[in-house]
Amino acid sequence: MALKTIIIPSNTYQVGTALINSAVVPGEAVQAQITLDVSLWTDPAARMDIALEQSLDNGSSWVPGGATTWQPRLDGTFRSKGQILTSVVATFQWQAGVTNVRGSISISGASVPTSGTVVVS
Repeated sequence: MALKTIIIPSNTYQVGTALINSAVVPGEAVQAQITLDVSLWTDPAARMDIALEQSLDNGSSWVPGGATTWQPRLDGTFRSKGQILTSVVATFQWQAGVTNVRGSISISGASVPTSGTVVVS
């Protein structure tokens, strides 16, 4: 069950790094699922790296919480089992007791046109 849904607005995101500010995790939450629309993301040079950190003590200390990288194939598509994908999904899970999460999103190679959601459950 979704405890919180965050919309990633439709935009062309430029090369660079953006920080994801520390956010309080609802007590019963154990994962975040990020879904991105990749239907317009056709430049094979574009790459997106997402890294999360988690805290068990309200942000006093942090440990790695997972990372993922998305980059299209040389033909500019994302595929699974031969089928062209219009969206990609990454799920980050954590143990009960995590109080906060934070992270970063880095885009390199070329700008990325996308939109999406982050669902915390």
